[in-house]
Amino acid sequence: MKATVSLLPFCAALLVATAAWPQAKPAPAKPSFEGKWNAQSVQCTPAGSTTRFSPITIRGTKFTTRWTRDGRTLSCDLTIAADGSFANKTCDVPSSGKFAGDAMELSIQSQERICKIAFTREKA
Repeated sequence: MKATVSLLPFCAALLVATAAWPQAKPAPAKPSFEGKWNAQSVQCTPAGSTTRFSPITIRGTKFTTRWTRDGRTLSCDLTIAADGSFANKTCDVPSSGKFAGDAMELSIQSQERICKIAFTREKA
């Protein structure tokens, strides 16, 4: 007597196992912060200073902010983290902030005042 084995249950089990197996996903693309960024608004507390920010050009993950306040030029070298944040507490005026798409928020804090600056990236 011949014994026959059905492959149908085995194929069904293989199909279920393949569908349940975790699929390799490509790593998400690193956001690029490169380009020219211009200050759109400056809000300082207390008010009354004449703070002016120079445009920022970013290449890679490093950039320098430069601004003039009450006739003095100040700057800060910053490095962008993978999540888009940056901070440097050891420059002329401690600075920190974060990128979100084509917008960047920068905060600076000196003994005299705290400022929040909104930048936007120039369209190519």
